[in-house]
Amino acid sequence: DDVEATLVAIAARAEADPVFAAEILARVVPVVRTFALGADVETQLVAEATAFAATVGEQRFHVRVERRGHKRELQSDQLERRLGGALFDAITAKGLTPRVTFADPDLIVAVELIGDYGGIGLVPRAWRAAYRFVRL
Repeated sequence: DDVEATLVAIAARAEADPVFAAEILARVVPVVRTFALGADVETQLVAEATAFAATVGEQRFHVRVERRGHKRELQSDQLERRLGGALFDAITAKGLTPRVTFADPDLIVAVELIGDYGGIGLVPRAWRAAYRFVRL
């Protein structure tokens, strides 16, 4: 429920346990919402991403999709463009000016797909700077 507290706890464990830090902990993708994937994954992900339009607002952002599974059904780069475009349009519809950038964005909209499940969250620059294991 508290993503930042979880990141703090992971960082403390990594600090206290060098084996955990060096051999087990590779990467953490913080998500705030998880869900089972339905039949139309792309439409579902568009709805999930555009729900963050007001939160993203005029901050600089981009979308990153990581997937394990759906090898011949989905392509991460195409999903990133589709979700980024839908989020851009949703922000514009709110009367705001969206700003997409890949160079040090304020937020990364992180989408993680693992088999039949997905997760989505906003990863601010501060988390990427503070926690070396938050890499997208």
